[in-house]
Amino acid sequence: MNENTRRNIIQFRLNDNELQAFNEVKKAVQADNNADAIRTMIADERLVNITAKQVSKNDRSLAQLLVKTWADLGRSSLSRAVLGLQSNEGLNAINKIQSSYNNIQAQLEGLLWSATNLTNNTNQIAHAANVALQNDPTDADVWNWVINEIQKLLPIADQLREKVSAIKIATKTTGNNNGDS
Repeated sequence: MNENTRRNIIQFRLNDNELQAFNEVKKAVQADNNADAIRTMIADERLVNITAKQVSKNDRSLAQLLVKTWADLGRSSLSRAVLGLQSNEGLNAINKIQSSYNNIQAQLEGLLWSATNLTNNTNQIAHAANVALQNDPTDADVWNWVINEIQKLLPIADQLREKVSAIKIATKTTGNNNGDS
């Protein structure tokens, strides 16, 4: 057999229990064939080793990313294992991280809505002011309306500032506690 071909061939025999376990893993990693399953397992093992080293240095950033990614792929058991979180305490930590993430996401969605609302209202006021300036710059009613509408925008701008501050606080707290907030 050619040396290059032999170098790339991996053969092994599994007993019935091992084969059943392998097939369960193959299904969990959503592999089309045995080779894809083995490649995925090798990649996962590398990620687990790199992440375990970072977690041991108290850096959970990659671990948190893997938790999210693997959970999205339906492989939450692997994400819990990489963090060594098989206990209730560990699962509670994951749930707390997910809750913090969801809270920040909700705040960002509110921030986006407020910013869009503020921008739309500002554009409407600017359009009315431009029309008034071109048609009748001395129309006091139009300018009073513009001033009134601008005053209505101030609370929205304040809400926007509050939401930005809340998100900054939430992300600082999360970052300073390595995801333990």
